[in-house]
Amino acid sequence: MREQRGETEKAMAWYEAGLGIDDLVESLYQRIMACQFQLGRHADLVRTYQRCRARLAAALNVAPSPETEAIYSRIRN
Repeated sequence: MREQRGETEKAMAWYEAGLGIDDLVESLYQRIMACQFQLGRHADLVRTYQRCRARLAAALNVAPSPETEAIYSRIRN
């Protein structure tokens, strides 16, 4: 909701708070990455992606979903 109202910074804070509760919710990483892309914070987006990838691998032995990979790949193109 905050994203749609243009409150990108506040939205990211909410998503980060959500990760503080459960850091395996991949959709929260995706939203943070989308916000970072929108704000032009590409280095932060890379760090968020790496954090997501590492956490999913360590806890679940899985790779990020195609949706997460698609968000990440936007900065490489």
